[in-house]
Amino acid sequence: MSNDKPHRGIFYSIRHLGEQRWKWEIEPPQCIKGLRTENGEVEGGRTDAVAAAQRAIDIQTQQFTH
Repeated sequence: MSNDKPHRGIFYSIRHLGEQRWKWEIEPPQCIKGLRTENGEVEGGRTDAVAAAQRAIDIQTQQFTH
């Protein structure tokens, strides 16, 4: 898996599965209560996978920004 820069302080990884398929995964540090490991697959390009991972991080961290 290739690691990208963190988004909102949470690192995520992206892996190419072939034929326009990508897997993304986020694994927040255990010290941040309320966040959980999450993963998914998307069809498209690498930027689609990055966007999906960042969206998952945004959803999980919304509680800390309101």
